[in-house]
Amino acid sequence: MLAQRYEKRLFNYAWRTLGDEEAAFDIVQESFLAAYKSLGKFKGRSSFFTWLYAIARNKTITVLRERKRHPPHVSTQHDEEMDIPDKRPNPVRSAVLNETQKRIQAAIAELDDDYREAIVLREIEGCSYLEICEITGWDMPTVKTRIHRARLQLREKLRDLL
Repeated sequence: MLAQRYEKRLFNYAWRTLGDEEAAFDIVQESFLAAYKSLGKFKGRSSFFTWLYAIARNKTITVLRERKRHPPHVSTQHDEEMDIPDKRPNPVRSAVLNETQKRIQAAIAELDDDYREAIVLREIEGCSYLEICEITGWDMPTVKTRIHRARLQLREKLRDLL
């Protein structure tokens, strides 16, 4: 039940942070396994969601650090998570939306790790500022600054779309 409730959000976070579907699936699986093994250590000081998210974040950071030592080719395509529902089939609109989604995802992927993480948690995952503080361990001014700077960088990168 918990896996069904949180796996998509954890996957989206890991995929958008890493840009790698396979690695994101691994992060989700490892996060649930680690949470299960550490369930006795969960004290309830935060919500279960933020605790589990923090586990996934830590595992994602480990992958990012490893990649900095050995950079991979990063994919920016994952259409099924980025689809915007359209009530009427329209091939031109679909092509434009698909291209726009790819450009937005590529712009997010180009952000520094901390900015990307902040913007994914806030704008894509819908986490509150407080939840982001709990998940990342950052203080509130840091969260607000990173989200603000990420938005500014995205605005600049996507100026022609706006």
